[in-house]
Amino acid sequence: MKKTAIFLSVSLLAVQASAQEYYHDGVEVCSNGITYDVKLNFLALILTNKANSLIYGTWTYPDGSIIKSDHDENLLNTELEFEENSFKEALKKTFTKAEFDKLHAVNGIKFNIYCVIDNDLIIRELDFYMSIYEDPIFLQIPPAKYALLEKNIKKYVKIEANEYAEKFKYMHATKFVDFSKIQIDYDSETPGLYTKPASQKGP
Repeated sequence: MKKTAIFLSVSLLAVQASAQEYYHDGVEVCSNGITYDVKLNFLALILTNKANSLIYGTWTYPDGSIIKSDHDENLLNTELEFEENSFKEALKKTFTKAEFDKLHAVNGIKFNIYCVIDNDLIIRELDFYMSIYEDPIFLQIPPAKYALLEKNIKKYVKIEANEYAEKFKYMHATKFVDFSKIQIDYDSETPGLYTKPASQKGP
């Protein structure tokens, strides 16, 4: 029994070490022309594009002034949403069927996208926040995939907004993603696996 327990403990540690090989707290990762700042602890992985300058700012009016009150009528009434079919397109252009099937198995909202949107309804900046305490799968996704996902979100995702969005130059929104509730038709695409960078492949 003790040998079994020791074996399971060692195996678990090996899996955890393998899962975190891409990311280390405070160590930048680079891929596809994007450099991410990495924040990592046992609860969450946060990836922020180093080129971002607006993501932690505030909502801004066209004249450059910022909102001075959370009770601003335009702010309270503005509605911003990802158009679902365009978001599915971004996911499909990023992940193979086999990759998405792994994400689809994650129950609940464990993946959040924070973004800055301009009044032309274009996503200007974004970062990723992933809860990894129960689902370390997000640590197993290489930086190249996150960089590709960022580019595809900016390229394909359409923003649905009401007329109040026209009042602002920059707005902030959060997309809470529950992969288990997203269905994507991959047609006859051949499933694939996550691909490690060449520098990390074994003999």
